[in-house]
Amino acid sequence: MNKRILITGANGFLASYIINEARQKGYTVVATDTIDKKEHLPDIQFYKADLLDKNRLTEITKNIDVIVHCAAIFDLSVSKERLYQVNVIGTKNIFEAAIENKVAQFIHISSCDIYGALKYIPAGIDHPKNPKNNYAWSKLQAEEVIHNHHDRDKIQWTIIRPSMLYGPRSAYVAAILFSVPCVLRYLGVKKLPYFTGGTKVTLVHVEDVAGSVVFSLLNERTYNKIFNIAEEEVIEMGTIVELLLKNFGIKPCCTLPISKFFLNLVSSILLALPNCLSAGVLSFFVVRFWKRIVEKYDLKRDFYPKLHKEFYSYFFGDRVFSIDDIKKAGYVIKHKSIKYSLAQTLDWYRENKWLPPFKD
Repeated sequence: MNKRILITGANGFLASYIINEARQKGYTVVATDTIDKKEHLPDIQFYKADLLDKNRLTEITKNIDVIVHCAAIFDLSVSKERLYQVNVIGTKNIFEAAIENKVAQFIHISSCDIYGALKYIPAGIDHPKNPKNNYAWSKLQAEEVIHNHHDRDKIQWTIIRPSMLYGPRSAYVAAILFSVPCVLRYLGVKKLPYFTGGTKVTLVHVEDVAGSVVFSLLNERTYNKIFNIAEEEVIEMGTIVELLLKNFGIKPCCTLPISKFFLNLVSSILLALPNCLSAGVLSFFVVRFWKRIVEKYDLKRDFYPKLHKEFYSYFFGDRVFSIDDIKKAGYVIKHKSIKYSLAQTLDWYRENKWLPPFKD
């Protein structure tokens, strides 16, 4: 095939999956990140580069057929100004480098977070955009860089909007979601109420996001188009809580209904409060015991819970996204629902010592 693919943010969670799948399909992969190549990446050509260094980007994008732009800050505690610099200006810089070097296709990884609170479900790509946190705002602004660029007709572009990702090697979101039941088990909690109902969601396994990206490489059916990527099966927030508790060996003492109204109300209150009150207390509690768990079980040190109040925006309203467009283009979703994939994902975390062996 001998087509050269440059992947930014190569050390990140998603990029590593894209790198491996693209190589399996016969592409020559070139990677870049702001820090040195991490050990889990294969032996590939690697450039250390900063998205804010335009000259360096122009240099490393020469003789490249496709750029897959994964690099971005995904940390809800980071300032709006910093997010703008990296996620927006950084996108502008590498997009312009791609145009200057006549790269055939630019694939940009955006986010379904840009829709904010949904007015209807499932939300298609034309759903109104109303981001609920600074990260989502920065991803919307990055898309606008591409849409409004005066030279965008000189390059084929594709935008991929994933729902919330999960899967082996996820660190940021996984650390928040998995650390709480771990701490509860560590403290001896064996039973808790299970919940039914709540807001409806479609998450997405990282393998499907990587698969959709590799499917889009030099694929005319994906040129100048936007795609949501999410699981096909809609589940309720109560089911996710039940799955988490069950997979950490916390059994039900009873089953309680939970309403969308209640979740929306609590999320709104927590988002309105100062971070020290809405997330600080819980974060302090979890981190305090998480350090003890890490020491006791000799766990991976950089898997670390970091809760900020903007995370509560993910509990506000339904998060169900239409994937009709990518299915019509020909991509087939592999992971239908987190209901079938979570246990396997958690097994990886335990086997690689990112989580303690709390299972039953």
